[in-house]
Amino acid sequence: MIEKIGDITKRIVDIWKTEDKNREIDIDVLWNRIIDDNLQGHTYVNGMKNNILYIKVDSSCYLSLLNMKKKEILKKIKDNGFSIKKIVVKL
Repeated sequence: MIEKIGDITKRIVDIWKTEDKNREIDIDVLWNRIIDDNLQGHTYVNGMKNNILYIKVDSSCYLSLLNMKKKEILKKIKDNGFSIKKIVVKL
């Protein structure tokens, strides 16, 4: 059976958007590129599931700081091709 090019393209895009191990590695790299210098080394990607990015912080002051910057960071993540709908930050 011959597939239409549109069907093949859609399938490839769907595969690209899935949250497999390679995408998690990519989000780790991206995370350190888009966050402020003062957050680096204090915030860590803890996983990604159902388009929710889970971030771990090492102190309550970084928790507060990151919560204030969530919208800005989320926009940067989306601008880089990730379909993250929400960031959850935990101590």
